[in-house]
Amino acid sequence: MRIDGAGCVDVAGNDMRNCGTAVNADTGAVISGKAVDISGAELGFDCHAGASVNFPRLWGTDIKKLMHLQDGVRFNSNICHVFGANPTKDIRWIDVERSEASFMNATLDADSGFIADCGSRITIEGSKVKNQTIRSFFGSYVAINNTVADRTYSDIADVPQLTISGGSFISATGYSNSDSSPLRLSTTRNTLGVGGAIFSTNGEVS
Repeated sequence: MRIDGAGCVDVAGNDMRNCGTAVNADTGAVISGKAVDISGAELGFDCHAGASVNFPRLWGTDIKKLMHLQDGVRFNSNICHVFGANPTKDIRWIDVERSEASFMNATLDADSGFIADCGSRITIEGSKVKNQTIRSFFGSYVAINNTVADRTYSDIADVPQLTISGGSFISATGYSNSDSSPLRLSTTRNTLGVGGAIFSTNGEVS
């Protein structure tokens, strides 16, 4: 699906499986979709230039890359269950540049990475994540609230690698491991305090 210009599209219950790029939105487009299946997508959302994207009850398996948001895009999904292709090692499975992405009540399952870049914001709340790295670069902000890091991958670290630089911020409140072990922060796995970056957490950390 491609929406270019200031178009407004509402889709519901659509089967968008195996369609390459599921949603391509550009130049102020507004698109919403409820109960949409994007399984098998090479790229779930390719959105640019002020597009507004709202997809509650999003579902998908075997997704090579979930999103690339760039230049003023706002993405929101509540009750979202998406799973990466097995295996995928793309450290930019969620790739947000100068844009905002918000997930609530979500399952984000990919052995990969979530990256906020160039003044972006990623919010993950009340969710479960399986990933290898969370990165916040160049004035970006990542908020992880009441979320569980699932450690069932055999090769995953004690905690996903948290990397911040260039005046960025990662805030983790109620962020815990699925086996109830404390989060472990170490200089070898986490780059904290680089270039004026700030890291804050509220919870059991060792």
